Amino acid sequence: LLPAERTEIRLRYCEILQMIKDPAAGRALARQAVFDLDPEVRAAACDALAARPRREWRAELLAAFRHPWLPAAQHAAEALQRLDDRNAAGHLME
Repeated sequence: LLPAERTEIRLRYCEILQMIKDPAAGRALARQAVFDLDPEVRAAACDALAARPRREWRAELLAAFRHPWLPAAQHAAEALQRLDDRNAAGHLME
């Protein structure tokens, strides 16, 4: 239901997730970085992910490369680049 909400609400959702220390919040942010249609929201999700351990979000971003919706892979690649996760390339080759 979240994609139907206004951009401001989805941005606030990223802010709230950023404050939650549970690893599930990191995975939720990764999903926002992949599946939100608004580049501003995806960027906010990535900015929030930058302060979190990679182990929380890397698998979620890598899984998006196998998603049937092509933009998911494109958004995941953009997120990995924005997060400067150069070691993810080795996992992609697997």
